[in-house]
Amino acid sequence: MSDKSGDKANLFAARNLIFSILGLVGAVSVIGLFVLSLLINQLADSANSVLTETYNLVWFLAFFGLMLVPFLIIAIYQIGDKTPPAWLRIPRLQLRQYVIALVSWVVILLVSYLFGLGDSFFWLFSPPLKILAVFIPLALIILYLADTFKLRDASRNWGMVSFSVVLTEPITIFMEIFVVMIFLIAVGVSGDWSQVLGNEAFVYLSRLTYGMNNPDILSRIFLPFLSQPVILFIIFALFSVIIPMFEELMKPLALWFVSKQNLSARDGFYYGAVTGMIFALIESILGLTSFGMDSWVSVSIVRLGTGVLHIFTAALMGWALTSSWRKEKFGKLILTYIICIVIHGAWNFLAIATSINELISAETLAMHDVIQVVFPILLVLMAGGMLIAMWMISKRLMSNEETSQLTV
Repeated sequence: MSDKSGDKANLFAARNLIFSILGLVGAVSVIGLFVLSLLINQLADSANSVLTETYNLVWFLAFFGLMLVPFLIIAIYQIGDKTPPAWLRIPRLQLRQYVIALVSWVVILLVSYLFGLGDSFFWLFSPPLKILAVFIPLALIILYLADTFKLRDASRNWGMVSFSVVLTEPITIFMEIFVVMIFLIAVGVSGDWSQVLGNEAFVYLSRLTYGMNNPDILSRIFLPFLSQPVILFIIFALFSVIIPMFEELMKPLALWFVSKQNLSARDGFYYGAVTGMIFALIESILGLTSFGMDSWVSVSIVRLGTGVLHIFTAALMGWALTSSWRKEKFGKLILTYIICIVIHGAWNFLAIATSINELISAETLAMHDVIQVVFPILLVLMAGGMLIAMWMISKRLMSNEETSQLTV
């Protein structure tokens, strides 16, 4: 019996090692392509905006590649039947460490904003600062949940991270770009924009690559179409219904690959939150690619709310998934999926409406002033409500877990 379990463990470790190596090779290859592109653009004396975006992408891809290294190290240790290093475990933070991290985050934003106002070489340090500005607050949420649930297992945590980086996010991005491009083509064929779309299809595609799920970029991309009410309706239907349906299905994809490991409700909620955090991290960082020093700070603060959204809904889906597997009842899963779509759709509707509102004059839109004031407040209230809900659910799940252990 022990030989079978040992063989199974070795097979599991070998699979993890192969997955990590393939992920790193892919990341290094993509980074190499962008470095080459950066050099070519430099030699060709391309526009500063192109050079800056490529420079940002090299940094961002290098960061995503580094996120795969811990799981590779763990897989190597597992192959050798050794315990992974303790420093790979999720750390437990004290209150003062949370405060220091938050103060550091504020300082990074202030310094970036102040130096970004001037004409200097500070843009060279912009990519790592963008990464930290997005990463710190999202990581603190996950660290709090890990501390609440006492889930610091290195292998499973970094496995979720690696899977989300290598598979979940790329698949989601490409599928969403595909859906939006079909929409653009359909609009071009049926409307007056067919010639424009045909001539500038590549421009739209490149903008969508950097701006997917960034309401400000998306609203500018679709600005030429906003004069037609039917197309405006389709845009909101696309980003408030179709894309939320797809994203809420895809975000907890990594959990399906551990469905036979008898995960508890708190496991599902926490690891769902981890997958949501990685999804939000990649989406937000890539969304900052095209923003310059004068604007990315404010955008990163706005994107924090979107990060909370992705963590919260993915956590709910993870909780519902594990509960459904354990009880073999899928009614809760379907209901939770619908709730997550509604929450996500409402957020996207408010965010895109706010961004479009900024591009339209007050004379053109009767509710311009109302949208400008009320919708941002609603977004803040939604983000705060989701944080409170996460805190309440985590306490409840932990209390239920402790009660069940005492009963046993």
